[in-house]
Amino acid sequence: MNQYLSVCLGCTLVSALSLGLFWNSLENDFVFDDHLAIRNNNDVSSDDWWSLWQNDFWGRNLKQSNSHKSYRPITILTFKLNYLYAEYNAREYHLTNIVFHAAVSVLVCLSSTELFVLLSIF
Repeated sequence: MNQYLSVCLGCTLVSALSLGLFWNSLENDFVFDDHLAIRNNNDVSSDDWWSLWQNDFWGRNLKQSNSHKSYRPITILTFKLNYLYAEYNAREYHLTNIVFHAAVSVLVCLSSTELFVLLSIF
């Protein structure tokens, strides 16, 4: 089997495993801090796109003393895009996370393969 086919097969298996392991979460509701981070976070549901770059993960201004200082604007941006698409339908948020997880798993697989090739471990 040539190297390209091996890498494709490996990435397909990694992606399928990622999707398969977390697929059962689609039927679950929000849990733990999801209510605070998504439902109670004005950055997710507001029309203001600039605030998510100025606020912490919980929607508090980073300059305030009660801010947690956990700055994760890309995460909040994905929540906001999910909200625009499906409001508070937890299934869509879980599906987005599963797809991102599978994509990152494939990227790790590809990066590892390239690293191993560079180090001549194969």
